[in-house]
Amino acid sequence: MSLRDNFKKGTRWIIGNVNLVSFWTDNWAFQKHLASFLDPLISHDNSLVQDYISDFRVWDAAKLASVFPVNIVEVILAISISVYPRSDRMVWRLSVDGDFSTKSADWLAQGLLNYSPEISKFKWIWNLDMHLA
Repeated sequence: MSLRDNFKKGTRWIIGNVNLVSFWTDNWAFQKHLASFLDPLISHDNSLVQDYISDFRVWDAAKLASVFPVNIVEVILAISISVYPRSDRMVWRLSVDGDFSTKSADWLAQGLLNYSPEISKFKWIWNLDMHLA
């Protein structure tokens, strides 16, 4: 695996106005790109994420369902879309704040990181500002 491929495994796109993100080949919904979930013999077009979002800034569920099984569609539908204009941005998914760290990149390159999005997506709960009365 090349250094570039290894680096890409550690990145993830945060969807903004979705002008940059490839629907099929960029990591934006899962730990790997969506094309990897389909038969490799099926050709993928050059769609952007914006092609699967309606004019009302919601996911086009029917279009998604025409391509993916229900379990993948449900994950995509759970990804929020900003109604405010902001740029798409790439973040380092192996850190809490999205900033790149050489430590986690080294661990990823050595195969020492076993990143689980199911576990890490709930880390925000520990940062809640709650006051007990």
